[in-house]
Amino acid sequence: MSAAPAPLALVAETLVSVGGHYSMDVQNLRELCVKMIILSLKYVSRQAVWASVFPDAFVDWALVRPNANTLGDLQIWLPLLELFAWENVERLEAHHAPLASMRRAMRAAQLDVGTWDLPCQLLVLQMLHGIPGLQAFQLMTCRVLKRDTHQNCALLLAALSDTPFTPEVCGAALAGILGDAFVRIHTAPLELHLRAATMRRDGLSAALKMKTMSAHLGRPRLRDRMTVTDEQKVAMDSTLGTWESYTAFCQLHQFPNVLSEMVKVRLYFLASQTAWDWRSQVGFVLHHDGELCDRLGKYPVSRPDLPILHRCVEALAMDGTPPFPEMIDFRNRCFRSFPVSHAQRMNLTQVLRLYVCIYQNPAHWKDLWKMQLCLLSPQIIRDCEAFAEQTPFAADAFMPLFLRGAPDASKSGA
Repeated sequence: MSAAPAPLALVAETLVSVGGHYSMDVQNLRELCVKMIILSLKYVSRQAVWASVFPDAFVDWALVRPNANTLGDLQIWLPLLELFAWENVERLEAHHAPLASMRRAMRAAQLDVGTWDLPCQLLVLQMLHGIPGLQAFQLMTCRVLKRDTHQNCALLLAALSDTPFTPEVCGAALAGILGDAFVRIHTAPLELHLRAATMRRDGLSAALKMKTMSAHLGRPRLRDRMTVTDEQKVAMDSTLGTWESYTAFCQLHQFPNVLSEMVKVRLYFLASQTAWDWRSQVGFVLHHDGELCDRLGKYPVSRPDLPILHRCVEALAMDGTPPFPEMIDFRNRCFRSFPVSHAQRMNLTQVLRLYVCIYQNPAHWKDLWKMQLCLLSPQIIRDCEAFAEQTPFAADAFMPLFLRGAPDASKSGA
């Protein structure tokens, strides 16, 4: 049997998985940890606490289950909360009765250690959905005080039950202690595990997609023997003087050696677009207004390499960005033929990638779609093609997402 993962490794893997499901930015660990707490609260209004702590951040509330927490049981919550440190909370004590009540009850139960870390940790644990109060309090205080605290925690819970507060009062107290001014999170121990978890998740995702695609394609057909390989496309471009393959495209434009591979791939993706005016966007990718931009606009790609398009689509992510109207309209109109359970589980990043797929070359968009999702019926095809024909592509909303994480111009030489 394989060894159980270390606590912080399990925390990192869960944060990556859950953050990706809710289309959050998993690179900002500080905000991600606080967001997980807010989305797991009970008794209080999660939306109100979220608006107070993150007024400009977006979350798809349709995916948030009201009667569950995001990360699971105490095996994850306790190591995570140990990374939290609170300071200057005494400034909030006079304004938020739950804080004062918790500190007073801890002193009476002989659990006070003189700092605000443990009171705030216990207050958060008390408000998490699906977490047993006595067990959570006992495990957390034992980790801090290094002694048996069962009787003390029972007294603490009894004292807290004598001073109930309204949801609004509890929500205001939680919003206060989760604000930037009072909480510090030691994210350094998580960063290494986060990188490993991200790489492991991407590898498993790629392997699962290849397995699903292999099962979908089935046994080889005669038409597969007639498929033109990448090497044959390069040779054909060389013979005919065309630029359909990615290699011939790069040779045609003679990109500078200092231009990064990602910039070249993005330029190839733009040149393959047929449903919208991509030429006006070349300057945002290349950051160059000279002859190269003009030459790129003169040579569109009519038969693009599908793996290159897939690479660009796969790199798209919402990461906390609110969905634009066309994307919501696409989900409402084109997902009606999806199984209900499947449509409800799809996050905004998956919707964005499928939205981009339907605007690709008419001869390739179905294959590109199946690389993202092996679910494509005749009715879905009709819905998507009708939507793409009636609704212009949202280029202004797409380009910031397309350019996110693009190489810096000074590094790429563009």
